[in-house]
Amino acid sequence: QGLPPSVRGRVWMLAVGNELQITHDLYIIMRDKARENRETGAMPSPTGPSREASASIIMLDLTRTFPILNLLQEGGPMYEPLWRLLETYVAYRPDIGYVQGMSYLAAVLLLHLDEYEAFVVLANMMSKYHFVPYFRMEMKELEKHTRIFDFFFEEQLPKLFEHFKQIGVETTTYIIECYLTCFSRSLPLDVICRIWDRFFLDGLPYLCC
Repeated sequence: QGLPPSVRGRVWMLAVGNELQITHDLYIIMRDKARENRETGAMPSPTGPSREASASIIMLDLTRTFPILNLLQEGGPMYEPLWRLLETYVAYRPDIGYVQGMSYLAAVLLLHLDEYEAFVVLANMMSKYHFVPYFRMEMKELEKHTRIFDFFFEEQLPKLFEHFKQIGVETTTYIIECYLTCFSRSLPLDVICRIWDRFFLDGLPYLCC
């Protein structure tokens, strides 16, 4: 059944930690910088993706993130907090910018934590786990994790593995998105939360096997 919803957010915070030492003051600075970027159309970094590009993708993704949850849609109480959280992360990590799929991670966190807490967990989980190489599409890491997944897939579900192989379904066509969003784009919310409970305890190996 996973963790009780009343304590889930707190447990996630403790499990991920705050190795980046993000304070509330730093969050406010980044949030204000993100707001300024939105108002001026500034670029967060001369070498990173443009603020305009990130903002455009964020706007497109917001309405596609858990579309059945009205509270996350335009006019809902969590629409602006989700937008702020994502823009603040772009301001904090302009070298990464915004990549499609991040909105699902941020939304799940916001359903359990306030904005500052969600930012702390988002920034630290991106740094601590596998997400940054995936969002940067570093093929060496993607291929390594795909081989690990295939090993356990073939071991535990050999008939299905062989069927996929016969009909030409490549693992990368589905597993990359699952890892990028920690399965939050393809499963019911209650199942997603239980997966995250274990993921924050065991890390990527839990997703692989």
